[in-house]
This record gives sequence, C-alpha cells and structure tokens, in this order.
Amino acid sequence: MNKKKTAFTVVFILILLLAGVLVGRLSTALSSHADHGSEDGVTDVPAEYTCSMHPQVRQPNPGKCPICAMDLIPAVQAKSGVDHPRRVTLSSHATALARIQTSPVKRGVAKSQIRLLGHIEPDESRERAVSARFPARVEQLYINYSGQLVRPNDHLAALYSPELLTAQVELLSAIRFNDEAATRAARGKLSLWGLSEATIQSIEQQTEPRDTIDIDSPIEGYVTEKRINEGDYVDTGQVMLRITDLSTVWVILNAYETDKPLLRIGQDVTFTTPALPGKTFEARIAFIPPFLDETTRTFRVRVSVPNPDVSLRPGMFVTAVVEARVTSSASSIDASLAGKWISPMHPEIVKDGPGVCDVCGMDLIPIEEYGSIGDADEASLLLVPTSAVLQTGKRAIAYVEVPDLEQPTYEGREIVIGARAGDFFVVASGLQEGERVVTHGAFKIDSTLQLHAKPGMMSLVDEDKVATVELQSSDQMRRSLTQVLHAYFPLWHSLAMDDLSSASDAAGKLASMANYQLDLYGEADSQVYFKRALEHMARFSASVAAATDLGQARVDFEHVSNTLIDAVRVIGLEEGVEVHLAFCPMTFEGRRSDWLQNNQQLLNPYFGAKMLKCGDFDELELPVRNPQPKPGVPPGHQH
Repeated sequence: MNKKKTAFTVVFILILLLAGVLVGRLSTALSSHADHGSEDGVTDVPAEYTCSMHPQVRQPNPGKCPICAMDLIPAVQAKSGVDHPRRVTLSSHATALARIQTSPVKRGVAKSQIRLLGHIEPDESRERAVSARFPARVEQLYINYSGQLVRPNDHLAALYSPELLTAQVELLSAIRFNDEAATRAARGKLSLWGLSEATIQSIEQQTEPRDTIDIDSPIEGYVTEKRINEGDYVDTGQVMLRITDLSTVWVILNAYETDKPLLRIGQDVTFTTPALPGKTFEARIAFIPPFLDETTRTFRVRVSVPNPDVSLRPGMFVTAVVEARVTSSASSIDASLAGKWISPMHPEIVKDGPGVCDVCGMDLIPIEEYGSIGDADEASLLLVPTSAVLQTGKRAIAYVEVPDLEQPTYEGREIVIGARAGDFFVVASGLQEGERVVTHGAFKIDSTLQLHAKPGMMSLVDEDKVATVELQSSDQMRRSLTQVLHAYFPLWHSLAMDDLSSASDAAGKLASMANYQLDLYGEADSQVYFKRALEHMARFSASVAAATDLGQARVDFEHVSNTLIDAVRVIGLEEGVEVHLAFCPMTFEGRRSDWLQNNQQLLNPYFGAKMLKCGDFDELELPVRNPQPKPGVPPGHQH
C-alpha cells in the first residue's frame, strides 16, 4: 500500500514540473510576439493598464481602478517624446480609450451673460426735505405716520410763529396803505419762508393775521421720515419731514471685479424680483462708479427704472441679467449709444442730439467723453473653449494637438487668457487661430506626462512650488485661511443641495472674503504663494456667483476647492478647526474631484441629489507648525 502511495506522489510531481515548463515557454512566446508587434515603443494592443491617479495599479486588461474607480489607461502606449519635454504621443487605441476630443481655436464675437444680484433704492435726486424756515411750534400735524402718500400742495403741518405773525402784519399794513414796494417785499418774505401763492393770497384777503400757517408738500411722494410731533418746537433749518418721489427708482446691482471689463454705460439690463413673479423689467445702466465698495468688494452698478405705477418698492431684491459683449479695447460705453448726447450730472438722460438735461438744465455732452466705443461688429477676438483651459493659479494651460504626425501627439502650452465670455475664454497669447486644443481628456494627457516623468501641468504651484517649499506660514496666514474656509463651507453645502441661488450668494461672500484677506498681505517672498491662492479663489468664486446653471457652477467650484485644499496643505489652519477631505472618483471626464467638509456626513457637491452620497473621505495632511525657538536662544543657534 505504501509503495502505491509513493508511486502516485512521484507521478504527480512530474506532471506539475511538466506543466510549469509548458507555461514558461508559452509566456516567452507571447512576450516575443508582443515585442515584434511594437514600433518605437507603441503597441496596438497594450500589454498593461494603469491608473492616472494611482500609477502603482497595474492590470493586464482595461477596467476600473480598484482605488478611485477611474478608467484605466494604457501604461505602455505613450512615447517618451524626448524631443519635447511637454509633448506626449498616444496610439490610436489609447486616444480612443481616453475619449480625447479636440476643437479649433477660432475668432469671433465674444458674448457673455452676466448674472447680477441687487436691490431697489429710492432715486436720490427725487428726495425732498421739508425744513422749518422760521422758528415755530407745531400746533397740528396732518401727517400721522411714515409711508403716507402726499401730493403737491397737500397740508403737512400747521405752525405757530411770532415771526410769522409779524410778517403777516407787515403785509396787511402795506396793502392798507397801498404801498406797492412794501407789499412786494412782504410777499417775497413770506414766499421765501415756503408759503405757497394760494396761502399768501388767503392772508391778503383777511383783515387780521392768522395764528397758524399750513405748510404744504412741495412734491408728490411718500413720507419716508417723520421727525416731529404735535407740540414740538422747531428751529430754523430743522428737518421736519422727508418725502420721496418713487415714480423713478434706482436698481443697485453688485458687480464683481471680474465683471467690470464687461459692463458699460448704456447697456440693456433685464431684471426680475420675487415680489412680482412673472414680470420682467428692462432698463439701461446709468452709472458705474470708479471705485469699489470696501465692505463687499463689489461695484454698485446703478440702473434708473421708470416706476409710474409704483410697483417697485425700495428694499426689494432683484436678479438681473446683462448680455455683455467682450471687446479687445477697454470700452466703457455700449456701441449702440454711438453719436448720442448725455447729461454730465444725470447719465440716465440720453438724447439723439445736443440740448439740455431735463433734470438739472445743464448742457448735454457727447457720450464719447465718457469713454471709447467699440466696434459693434468686432469679430477679431481669439476664443478658446473653457473646457480646454487648465488653470493653475496665475497660469493657464492648454493641450494642443501637434499637426502632421502619424500618431496623435499633444503638447502642453502656457497661454494668457482674458475675460470669460460664456463657454469661451478670450486668448491674449499662446495660441493661434486654427490650432486644435484638447477639450475632453486633457486631464488624462496631463497624467500620462507625469507617468513618464515629464513635467505635469495640472498643479496649482508648478514652478512656484519650489518657492513655497520653504514657506514659513504665520499665525496671520492660518487665521486668514481659516476665515476663508468657513466662508467656503456654505458654498459646498448649497451645491450639494442643488440650490443655485444660495450657492450664488455664498460664492459672492467667499469672493469678498478672499479679496478682503488679499489686502492684508504685501509682496514679501513668504506671502506670494498665499496671495496667488487667494486671487485664484476670489476669481473662481465670482464665476460661481455669476453662473446661470448648476453645471457651470460646479466646474468653477472645483477650481476653488483644489486651490483651497492646496493652500490648507501648505499653510495650515488655526487649531481646533474641524475639516475633512472628501472626494468623488467619477466626476468630470470620469476623474476624481475633491472638496472639503466641516463634518463627516458626506454630501457630494458635484452631483447633488443625483448621487448625494457618492464618494469617500481621504486623509488631509496639515503642515507641522514652525517650531518656536527656546527663550534666549536665537533662531538657528545650536550647541
């Protein structure tokens, strides 16, 4: 029995050895076949796949990354590209797998839809103060509350004044003695005191002076301020009432710094207000101030709106849309106003020819004196799709398809971009008309460059990162960044809740906070990186605030998040701040996108309700605080 078991064992071992030999020869043959099928290191059928985010992942077949669930890309299909440090060549199979799409750079008219928020205010030029022109006592007050509507010559109050009694006696005496000069002087005195012609005539028809005199309303409007009560004594010059004419109101729109180049005097504005649903109003921009509001870091753009039915009331919130056209020059006037004449004191008064202002009577001036006017048919601006631009702080990158090559080759190019116009950026330099830029798959190309030890472009810091390695962050920087982080959290939560209105408001506050913190720092080497990060966050926060749909808002939100995460990793935060790094492995182009949360209840801002819980948390490494020197020992001194 033992001999049979021994024989069986020997046979089994021999079978295993034979199988191993056969497998080894087969592997060698396959490897040899793969080598012969390649040209210059490029194969039509890749032997291995990897992840652009996790290069350590290697699989023999295409699929998903087991770590982040991104599509795997061929690991052996990119040439080394030694002829250009920022150029990569892919096989046709790899290009199709990465779903790379390109679009030509073209020239055209750049139009942008600017969405602005604001509110209604009274027209300051239509506010009147009713003041006491002589010392008096308020015997009777006909205005009982603020907000009351009055019309011209309506009685406001009855006043008793010894000086007014004396003036009446002078008038009656002059009339009794037929002294025309004295009569004219007495009438003029009463007129200067604010008495109407009808009141003066009624005094002349009496034989005795009146104890009280009625003060009438000079205009039609609403009493916006009531400063007196019955029995009060008033002195000369004291304001008793304020009346506001609401037949014309101002709409004050808050425009960010990035909107300033696109806004011009005379541009058409359409706006709505929640108080009047279903109704749309149209007007023109009347004034753009030359300075920023220091509190909100915005421009208070003024729009004058006729309001004959008084349906628009001060304090109402409005949402406005301006269809702006980007020009190559710094135009400040809409081209449709060319040849018009405008009032220097009231810009809302625009006429076809010379004349005088209907409000102040001043001579009108040519509207060209307010600034240059661009060509309405201008179509010379170079435009590139926004999806082709990878922004890295102060720099912008685009991947350009290299023409006239056998296999698809792409080159990273630094470009300078101007204003954003809808789905396009204006290109100042770096690209030429007709070049094809990658609009889909640029991130995967960038990852491929990094996999082949070439300089990747999608990093906020890039060459500036060398300078920030030795960055000595201060308590002030950490405090500033913590305040920016707290302003960021409402934006994340609003996008996760699919609330564009709240997201727009939160993004505006975040942009203001970043701009405010920006003013606290100078040009010292240790502050350059932080200022650049703040500028980047302010710019894209403003873009989120102006977005008209959640999709565009989320694209810009990713730029804000990436910048903030990098800054937190470099600078750090104040102690005790709760912050968590979350990510979704399948956002734009099927890649990973990160964001920050102040709790661990995962809410995805890139998909909202569609995939609210999609994602996971990752480790957020904060920098170690700079060690403080021991008392009495100078920094760098060692024993």
